[in-house]
Amino acid sequence: MRNAYQVLRGETRVTAQKTIEYFSYYLLVLGACLVFAPALMAAFILLPPPADNNILFVGFLVLVLAYYYWRMARDTNTAFFQATVIGRLGLFLATLIWVVFAGLAANYLVILAIDAAGALWTANALKRQGDAGFKFV
Repeated sequence: MRNAYQVLRGETRVTAQKTIEYFSYYLLVLGACLVFAPALMAAFILLPPPADNNILFVGFLVLVLAYYYWRMARDTNTAFFQATVIGRLGLFLATLIWVVFAGLAANYLVILAIDAAGALWTANALKRQGDAGFKFV
């Protein structure tokens, strides 16, 4: 049984499987907010409320991704874990480029910073487990 002292000292480690499972719960909450409370979600990142219902579609896609992440975590699919690191960091980098060069609202970086932090957490867990060999194909 872990206690808070062990966690703070870094004596206990979270597996890559757990990082993906926790990330699936984050996606579940994010998707539910986008589907059921899009105005609240927009206010959270200081954007105006969505003018149309397209956000509902995006929210449902996030819910589907949440299921994929949860399912892959349950199956301990290490190849999927490695792919998510590349995908999540790539999405953050692409969004950063769009903010700088295409005028996208910087507020999106708030949500994607959470994604990038999760990707780094997963990458660190994979490295500790000896599974850090990333495969692009």
